[in-house]
Amino acid sequence: MKRGLDGPAGPSKLARPEEVEDSAEARRQPDDIADEELGDYGIPSGWKQCPAQGQPISRFIPSKVPLGAHFDDYIPAAQRYNVDQAQERADAKGAALQARCATVIDLTRSTRYYDVRRWQELGVRYIKIPCRGRGQVPQPEAVNDFVWEVASQRAGQSTVLVHCTHGFNRTGEEGYMIVSYCVRMHHWTVEKALHAFALSRPPGIYKHYYIRQLYRYYHEAVPAAAVMPALPDWKAGDAPDSGDEGGEGENGAEAPPEHMEHDDVLGEEVSPAEAATVCGSIVEMIAGPAQDHRRAWFPGSQPVSLDRSNLELLRQRRYWVTWKADGTRYMLVILPSGTYLADRKLATRRVQMRWPLPAKPQAGVPQKAPVGPPHSLTILDGEMIVDDDLLSDRKQRRFLAYDLMALNGKSVVGLPWKERYDMIKRYVMDPRKLERHVIETKQWSFPYQYGEELFHVRRKEFWPLTQADKLLHDFIPNQVSHESDGLILQGYEDAYVPGTCQELLKWKFAHLNSVDFRLRWDPKTSTAGLELLETRAGGARPRGYHLLPGATIAFPGGEDPAALHQRIVEAAYDAEAGSWVYMRERRDKPTPNAYHVYESVARSIQDNIQEEELLESIAVALQLPLYERDRARQAAGVRAA
Repeated sequence: MKRGLDGPAGPSKLARPEEVEDSAEARRQPDDIADEELGDYGIPSGWKQCPAQGQPISRFIPSKVPLGAHFDDYIPAAQRYNVDQAQERADAKGAALQARCATVIDLTRSTRYYDVRRWQELGVRYIKIPCRGRGQVPQPEAVNDFVWEVASQRAGQSTVLVHCTHGFNRTGEEGYMIVSYCVRMHHWTVEKALHAFALSRPPGIYKHYYIRQLYRYYHEAVPAAAVMPALPDWKAGDAPDSGDEGGEGENGAEAPPEHMEHDDVLGEEVSPAEAATVCGSIVEMIAGPAQDHRRAWFPGSQPVSLDRSNLELLRQRRYWVTWKADGTRYMLVILPSGTYLADRKLATRRVQMRWPLPAKPQAGVPQKAPVGPPHSLTILDGEMIVDDDLLSDRKQRRFLAYDLMALNGKSVVGLPWKERYDMIKRYVMDPRKLERHVIETKQWSFPYQYGEELFHVRRKEFWPLTQADKLLHDFIPNQVSHESDGLILQGYEDAYVPGTCQELLKWKFAHLNSVDFRLRWDPKTSTAGLELLETRAGGARPRGYHLLPGATIAFPGGEDPAALHQRIVEAAYDAEAGSWVYMRERRDKPTPNAYHVYESVARSIQDNIQEEELLESIAVALQLPLYERDRARQAAGVRAA
């Protein structure tokens, strides 16, 4: 008689989630739903016939789920496979790798198969990352957790036993996880990783749409000669692409959004530990290892508004200029485990991209690829924008990189800006451009598809200050296909300064000169107040919010101020009305501008430096010996950097 798990004669639920070590899996607790159709007495269908373990692949031993002693009455002795046997066999296989099995990763959603405390009694670290199962490929967040747990020092250099229900591709998606790790960390192609897993755990991943999703996710073309694995004998009665919930339509590539904004949330969630490591790397590379990484703060360089008090800087130091894109600021961090976007809130998410270094040809050694290995800890500063492509009548999301703070593990913030800027092209953009060209022109047989990445990447153009007039009157109105609200003036020789940089200047069109406030709505008086961030001496940690006395704000678009209570809003000042005017909500910013930033913008608004006055001041500065080289560039017809 077939009995359920909770039936009087069925095995009881023994796994204890409260015993699970606190790690990435803590934010995705199992829901205690069976991963597969259960056979007699709650034993997964086909489990008895399924081989217990595969051969080592990379650091992994693939396995089916061990079953606790409470199942023994329903399994012949010769077919039993429990935690002790799993650990003993994994240790024997790990001996060849000189690494014992010290970590187990459980990918099932259920907690009823065995008591996790047995792993701990054996001295094995237990990690649970429950996956959706039932024919659905693992969610990207679960894959991120898996790769991070194994790649981080927390997993050490041990052999890692990974089990789902059967140890192939259903439920816990063991094959999907291991293949993903090999693609991300060993930089194998999907085809190579799938082949290696098939040798380790014949016949490999046999759900065909799982295989197609791996190619799709990692932006690789499915080989024309690809042969999908056949169904294993112990799965008789099933079909490679049927019998499960979900399927390719549900788990395939995401459809492009109908509405696209520069502040859309991009990428995939990562664990708090992974995000903290990424953000810690940003702070260390920019502000130095002596900084307190436990205190979250965005170390990006912040420009100050141009007014008459700092206009003279144009005559004291050499400046280059670019347009001020009204996009969303990100630090783009390239690590072996992936590409990460960290915004002003230090909210960090992962995207799947490829970043090769330039090739380093060696005499007498055949060059296997036109580019070198992937970057490891390279950090770009830039902004995400959405371009309106008039030719295709489509929107294109682009990341405009305008500075480089770390290159392949080395901080470069102390180098002059122009040197850092040139390094973006040489070490970041050119290798991507070359690789894409040789792939698309079929000069190199490599399956990666750059066009499938979530966004395009460009180095933002800068010009000598001699080009400021053309930038204002030609480039911005005629060639920029996204919002622009002014100019950025960048010191040619300047180091990268974390936080407010008094020498990094921004000039906005008068009607767009704005401040970011926190809006405070009072329902009793139906009035909106505007708050600024009050900081301690030296601009360090914030100590509260400062209400700007007598300030009012108008909502020309009919926005509901009550709905914006305690939200960060950008507003421009209308001098004629004597009131601030709502422009948009700043979803990318966690706090309003600090009071000293407001004072700087207020001076700029009061000074009201118009285009003509700005260009006149630039023309005077350009006559100085400081700009002799840039005048020569202009005479020679050199346009952009």
